[in-house]
Amino acid sequence: LLKTGVSIKYWRTQGGAEVDFVVEKDNSLIPIEVKLSVSELRVEKSLRSFIHKYKPAKAIVVFYTGVEGSLKIDGCNVVFIGVDKLQAALK
Repeated sequence: LLKTGVSIKYWRTQGGAEVDFVVEKDNSLIPIEVKLSVSELRVEKSLRSFIHKYKPAKAIVVFYTGVEGSLKIDGCNVVFIGVDKLQAALK
C-alpha cells in the first residue's frame, strides 16, 4: 500500500467494528480488508458497516490464497483479489 502513493487510514467504531485499511484516492474512500484466505465471496459485518455508513463506490478484500470475484453491497462494488493485484486495483 505504501508503494501506491495513496493516503492510508484506519477505521474503528466504538463498538469494535473495524476495517483494516481505508485508502483515500481522488477524494474517495476505499476500504480494504486483508484476509489470509478467502474460500467464498462473503463480506464481513465490519466492512458492511463501513459501506453502509460511508457509501464508497468500491471496496477491496485482498487475500493471499482464495477465490477472486466481485459482488455489490448497497451500490458498492466489492472486489476480492489476490495480494499481487492490489496495486493495479488502486490505479
